[in-house]
Amino acid sequence: LTTGLVDQGSGDACGNVTLEVAPSSFTAMDLGGNTVTLTVTDANENTATCTATVTVVDKVAPTANCQDITVELDTRGSATISPSEVDQGSGDNSGSSVSLFLDRADFDCSDVGQNTVTLRVADGSQNTASCTATVTVQDTTPPTALCKAATLELNANGEASLTADLVDDGSGDACGNVTLEVSPSNFTVRDLGENTVRLMLTDQQGNTASCQTTVTVADNQAPTAICKDIIVELDTMGSATIGVTDIDNGSYDSKGGGVSLALDRTDFSCSDIGENSVTLTATDNGGNIASCTATVLIQEVTAPLAIVTNSGPVCRGSAFQLNEISGLGTSWSWTSSGDAIFNDPGIQNPEVTNVSNGEEFTVTITLVNGCTSIGTTVALVLEAPVLKTKSEQQFCILETPTVSDLMASGYGNIRWYAEENGTAALKSDIPLADGAMYYGALENGDGCVSEKVVVRVALENCNKLDDPGKRGFSPNGDGINDTFSIYGLREDYPNYSMTIYNRNGSMVYKGNIDTPDWDGSSDHGLVLGDGKLPSGVYYYKIEFGDGTTAQALGIVFLNR
Repeated sequence: LTTGLVDQGSGDACGNVTLEVAPSSFTAMDLGGNTVTLTVTDANENTATCTATVTVVDKVAPTANCQDITVELDTRGSATISPSEVDQGSGDNSGSSVSLFLDRADFDCSDVGQNTVTLRVADGSQNTASCTATVTVQDTTPPTALCKAATLELNANGEASLTADLVDDGSGDACGNVTLEVSPSNFTVRDLGENTVRLMLTDQQGNTASCQTTVTVADNQAPTAICKDIIVELDTMGSATIGVTDIDNGSYDSKGGGVSLALDRTDFSCSDIGENSVTLTATDNGGNIASCTATVLIQEVTAPLAIVTNSGPVCRGSAFQLNEISGLGTSWSWTSSGDAIFNDPGIQNPEVTNVSNGEEFTVTITLVNGCTSIGTTVALVLEAPVLKTKSEQQFCILETPTVSDLMASGYGNIRWYAEENGTAALKSDIPLADGAMYYGALENGDGCVSEKVVVRVALENCNKLDDPGKRGFSPNGDGINDTFSIYGLREDYPNYSMTIYNRNGSMVYKGNIDTPDWDGSSDHGLVLGDGKLPSGVYYYKIEFGDGTTAQALGIVFLNR
């Protein structure tokens, strides 16, 4: 402050004066009225004072400095800024504080992006200044995802589509519309039941959010059941079992899923012979059911259940044992195609007599389940051998004949007994007694025994026997006495026949005028090896064939 601003003509009579004012300096602290003192000093150091009021005023505008800022919208889609956020050191020359004002402080979704705001700066003297700043409003808040469960039903093709709105439960964003997507969105029969899906939201600023929920895929369309009729034969136990594949004729689910099949009955027995209705039920993966009916024709078992054996072969006259061995019967009934006699035709294993060869025996058995079955067997009856001999046989006393000399023919083993009902066979070296009766029986290789024949023995002096030298031969190939022949037989009896027997009474050779003399070989019965018979006693019988001469019997000795 200068003195001139407060001096209003101060002076001195004696001349010049010196002026001083105090205080002379002011700051922002002194704004308004201030009392100052003006001191006047003359040349003689005389002083005088007066006061004045100095009003300090501020007419210099403050300085406004701005800065650009970025703000985020909150979850309500709004944002508010303060002047201090935009201010970048605005101030006043007085050093005092300034007041800051914005032309706008609130922003919403419509302001996303860059916005210009003005900051006004005012000092205490109402001097003002302003600047502008760019406020960038951002929306980085994700939208709100809200899910709800949903149920889908498969169509006839076994498909279902899910749209986002079906699982959206009011999702949204403070700044407006959102884009909704759901995944997965397509379902088939493989997805029956509960499935987890995700709902995804995207707002206009690209912010995303998601939530999970459950989508239940349901199948309310029934499958198609297709049946076929079948024919079933009972097995050997009188039972039959069928399965779904026997009745099913291509049941299916149009939606492409599988079906499970079941029958209302699977087991059959004899009581079901004929037509039976069976229901096939088809169930798809969604629990939907369809059914159809088929006819199951049950036929009787054709294979015999009864297993029949017999004790054959047996010799004629022997008892015949029948056996049914399946073990399945509860009762039995036997019949015969011939005249066999059963000891009891109602038992499992009867014995029969009076059986003929080739006679068929049939048994009908009843099973536990009520079925019946038939089994058969055929009897094999062996014929008893026939022992042929002369009821009167003569022997030479001098040759001391024994039982082994008794002559009989037949294939098998001959045994001789002293009594008709005897069971102990006579030894072959027992001497024959004149006038004695001997009973012979022939047992063949099958074990069958002939009826007994009787032979009466007469011992004589043997005057009519041929020359003993002619009743022996030695077929050893030396050219001497190699065959058995009787002198004059061929010339005198051209119709003769000669039969040779071994000690057992079995025929080993038979010849006549058209065959060579016997060379010791066998041409009848069981011929072994080269057919040459061993050394030993053999018996011959000659039928002369002239109608008058009695047959001749004798012994021939073969010596190799």
